[in-house]
Amino acid sequence: MRSISIILCLAGLTTAAHAQLFTGSTGLTVKSGTAFSTQGLVLSPSADITLQNNTISQSTTPLSVGSGATIAKVYTIAPAITFSGTAGIRYVAGELNSNQENTLSLIKSGATTTFTSVTSSTGSTGSYYVSATGLNNVLLNRVTATSTAVPLPILYHNFIVTAGSSCSLQLSWSADDALASNFNIERSADGKSFHPLTATVMQAGKRFTATGSEFLSPGYQRNG
Repeated sequence: MRSISIILCLAGLTTAAHAQLFTGSTGLTVKSGTAFSTQGLVLSPSADITLQNNTISQSTTPLSVGSGATIAKVYTIAPAITFSGTAGIRYVAGELNSNQENTLSLIKSGATTTFTSVTSSTGSTGSYYVSATGLNNVLLNRVTATSTAVPLPILYHNFIVTAGSSCSLQLSWSADDALASNFNIERSADGKSFHPLTATVMQAGKRFTATGSEFLSPGYQRNG
């Protein structure tokens, strides 16, 4: 019962502008499926999460992103937390900052200052709530929302290199929620400077392939 009363007290901070939440050295455990809310930021973890010595603060100053700006609610979680579950933001119409309610998307940054978008929903017009479900071990440092296009992160896996015909190599990999046009093939000799290669990326469902002789390192010869 004690943990429930703490959560309810923290939820009351949603009406305090510029408020900060500090969890302290003893920490606060938010149980799986519990909606934890502070200053309009709503976190519903899919697994128990402990906040310990974390500060969650809210700024009303929008940030410039892409070709536009965010809403007038920007949250900073310090230090950053690894989070799985549903994250959302409640706001009022005056905080839209020229963004369109029905096209809002949550954006977040982790260890860097670069924001990436997460697949979001906004509910019915006038609900003034944007949320993202199914987050899985994402690092949350700053969280806000915008209707400006911000790139979605693409995670690829199962990368395989095989010998192709005519002294070429075939690259193949899998990626969720991606298109062939999302990928460019580049080569680097030092891992710092990259040079684009001429290659057509083919797609079959979630599987992608590209074949080319340019994939071989300069000076490398293979019997074709």
